Amino acid sequence: ATVTGPDEKYELDEVTVPQFVVFDEYPGQYVVTSIAEHAFYDNHDLTSIEIADGVQSIGAGAFKGCINLRYVILPAMLTEIADETFYKCARIYYINIPSNVQSIGRMAFAGAFQKASAGDIEALSQSYIYLEGNTPPTLGQSVFQGVYQERMHIYTPCDADVLASYKEAWSSLADRISFEAISKQGRLVIVQLDHGTVNVPESKCDLPLVATPDEGYKFVRWNNGVTDNPYDINVWKDTVIAAFFEPIMYKWEYESSDLSKGTISTDFTLPEYQYGTEITVTAEPKAGCKFVKWNNGSTDKTLTFTITEDTYVRAIFAEENAEVKTVEVSSSVAKILLKLPFIEVVNVYTLRIYYDFWRTHLLCTVHFDKDGKQLTIEYASAPRRMPAAYEQEAFTFELTGLDPDTEYFYVLEGHDEQGRLMDTYEGSAKTLDQTTGIDELTERPAAQKTLLNGRLIITLPDGKQFDATGVQM
Repeated sequence: ATVTGPDEKYELDEVTVPQFVVFDEYPGQYVVTSIAEHAFYDNHDLTSIEIADGVQSIGAGAFKGCINLRYVILPAMLTEIADETFYKCARIYYINIPSNVQSIGRMAFAGAFQKASAGDIEALSQSYIYLEGNTPPTLGQSVFQGVYQERMHIYTPCDADVLASYKEAWSSLADRISFEAISKQGRLVIVQLDHGTVNVPESKCDLPLVATPDEGYKFVRWNNGVTDNPYDINVWKDTVIAAFFEPIMYKWEYESSDLSKGTISTDFTLPEYQYGTEITVTAEPKAGCKFVKWNNGSTDKTLTFTITEDTYVRAIFAEENAEVKTVEVSSSVAKILLKLPFIEVVNVYTLRIYYDFWRTHLLCTVHFDKDGKQLTIEYASAPRRMPAAYEQEAFTFELTGLDPDTEYFYVLEGHDEQGRLMDTYEGSAKTLDQTTGIDELTERPAAQKTLLNGRLIITLPDGKQFDATGVQM
């Protein structure tokens, strides 16, 4: 379909050329692809025109003599601005030249961008031609003939090389018309809403906008419906922009280790809660049973915590007289031995050993499979000394070559096949004092001390040998 102009002159002031049109006498929609020559010729009522992106051509003189035309939005698919298209459009305030435009025809803007008469406040402001492409279109003859140079400003994309290429290609204009590299036109007003921020550009070349949510929130959309983030917004006119955020929702699960031995009571029964929600649960053992602990290791019957991620809580119950599982610890001068408990519901065990009670300085991390077989060991960077690790049998772990008379702290976690934390054990193991260790060895019958190359060696009756620090040789 082609737009040929209004039925009668002087009826329309703001016009939007649509992407589709419908005719009563013909079925279906018709794509608008062009605007005819002289379609709006000499229309003095027309003040703005916005043309949908489906339009590919605009005929010569289409807006010739539209002396009150101020705002023009040209379609992205346009490849040419024909001869005299905006001839004598004296009051143009804003017009974009799409990146696909390859040529601007003879006298296309001749007589446009004129000096306003006294009292014409709107036209006294600067006029903007925004060139969206990085490649300058070729110019026909007298394209800008007779324009008021002090009012007309040409803007290119925010790139020094692009600006230079326009000045070179349009050198006949560069010495008398203002060229500037700028991202967009119009004022951009950013409204800061709750739960996040939007960067405030120092200049229009600092776009795009970036919405940054507060912790526990996520970006949803801009107030104009756009969901891009970052957002390269087209500020062709004064624009108010705001970003909307919403809280992140996290999954929440809780269960008893054995419903026949105890249950969990809570007011928080929904499957999801938003970030920052404070949740309270209480373990209630049944008669003849006892509450042992929560899966995070806490032994308080009532547990309160804040949701910051997907959360799974498990209460562990046992019969009143049942032996509670623990990590068995034994140590000597320079080594510790840990025997891990078997937990039926655990698929992977993770053991972390730390230098300090606050668990900020990690020595190593060890992984075991569900049968207690050691899978991997990872040492933290630059340990004070590199100990040796041994697996004597399933569910056991031994570190030798440690500092004597030093307390080490461990955390053992067991996760199921879904990665949920099922149980936690925390504790410490202290290596023996160096002197005490040697005395213990030498007090045993038939233990022998020998000096070998200046090094003290202790030999036990079974033939095992240890150095002065208690490390087996």
